[in-house]
Amino acid sequence: LSSLVSTTKIELYHYKGRLKVILDDENVTHKIRSQNVNLGVPKVAAVPIVRKWMVRLQHNLGAKGKLVAEGRDIGTVVFPNARLKIYLVASIEARAKRRAKNFYQASSKINLNNVIEELKSRDQIDCTRETAPLRKADDAIELDTTNLTIEQQVDFIVKQWNKNTE
Repeated sequence: LSSLVSTTKIELYHYKGRLKVILDDENVTHKIRSQNVNLGVPKVAAVPIVRKWMVRLQHNLGAKGKLVAEGRDIGTVVFPNARLKIYLVASIEARAKRRAKNFYQASSKINLNNVIEELKSRDQIDCTRETAPLRKADDAIELDTTNLTIEQQVDFIVKQWNKNTE
């Protein structure tokens, strides 16, 4: 992993309103949302050298200007001094349905119970890992998205931003 993080290049681009992820000159935007990648993330994310490398990469992106970022340690480890932190939560069932819709579209045979178990396992691993565990930042505003549309979530966040920057 040491040699991989020292030679790997990740770039992010906006293209037609969407974020594109380029890994070593290959567009991996859709590949990183696959079930295999998703199942492997907790194992790799727990490795300190990988965490350190990812935090440095994210800091470099943040240094370029305005940034909206999401992730399990964004408000506590990556950007602890962010002007606004929103901690998104939702019921396990709502999260599983979203994951099934977004990440497993290619498969016609999705077992929602399996997705729920995968999420529970990932949460347990991420909350108990030694390096950068998943937790809510003390100054984060919690938003329960269980019954909210994307538009309602965005409206809430924009209102919070406007309140915070007045």
